[in-house]
Amino acid sequence: MLNKTFISRLKTFEENLDDTVVNLMLKDPRYIIDAIQTRLYETGVDGDGGLIGGGQYSAKTIKEKQKKGRPFAHFTLKDEGDWYGSMTVTKESKEIIVKAQDKSPETLIGRYGESILELTEAEINVMVEFKIDPLIQNMLDKFDTIEIKL
Repeated sequence: MLNKTFISRLKTFEENLDDTVVNLMLKDPRYIIDAIQTRLYETGVDGDGGLIGGGQYSAKTIKEKQKKGRPFAHFTLKDEGDWYGSMTVTKESKEIIVKAQDKSPETLIGRYGESILELTEAEINVMVEFKIDPLIQNMLDKFDTIEIKL
């Protein structure tokens, strides 16, 4: 028979797993921000996998970006870098929320949708595999040894 204390601790751990995962993700908010910023800058894709703004700048904007030596093949949402620099990660209920301050009257989120600040499924899977799973396993490894009574 398994030790009742161990079973109780394991049940509590399972009941709180969602909160535990969110709290573990919040231990490294820079990872979340870096993943979003890298995807936006390198691919111009939002968290749902869609091309931001249809993926095509106007001819005028392309010329301006070329003059400045900035990417122009897709929307990066990074002009001066203020919006990228304002990104923060917080916890609301059992969710991780990424926010950014926008100085323009028409906000980027208003124009392109909330998914520009969301992780893609692939980014979540990488984070779970390489960050969360090892931490959860480490927590489980620290549980008391299972007692088996014969």
